[in-house]
Amino acid sequence: MVNSLEWKHLREEITIDTIRKVEGIFSVKFPIEYINLITKYHGSRPSPNIIKFSDNSSETLESFLSFDSKDDDYIEWFYKDNRHLFLDDIVPFGTTKYIDLICFDYRNGRDVDPSIVYWNYDLALEDITESIFPICDSFAEFLLKLSSQS
Repeated sequence: MVNSLEWKHLREEITIDTIRKVEGIFSVKFPIEYINLITKYHGSRPSPNIIKFSDNSSETLESFLSFDSKDDDYIEWFYKDNRHLFLDDIVPFGTTKYIDLICFDYRNGRDVDPSIVYWNYDLALEDITESIFPICDSFAEFLLKLSSQS
């Protein structure tokens, strides 16, 4: 699927050491499909970039978060800025058009591949437990859900 995506706003590639450092910050192991993608495309926007939900609604994936600490959209900063609004074991990896986040959900354990969820900032301000919506079971499945139609 990655080969069929077009990319905008490409940044300098990162190393596996950089990814391992971020995994250490979150105490997680990222899915291999994510690692393979993010090495080259961190901070970039895929096309197509529409995420379809099971209720037929959709959201726009604005970009994947960056792994470069000099960038405004550095993954660790997004996490730390919103940490008080996340359930435990939720790790962001992408932003939406409205600054909500697409996240890994490690609530089933940090030793298994995480599912993918949508995190709504406004709802998190009201009730953290009502701010998470499932998208799919894996990162590979997430990539397959990207569409050009809303």
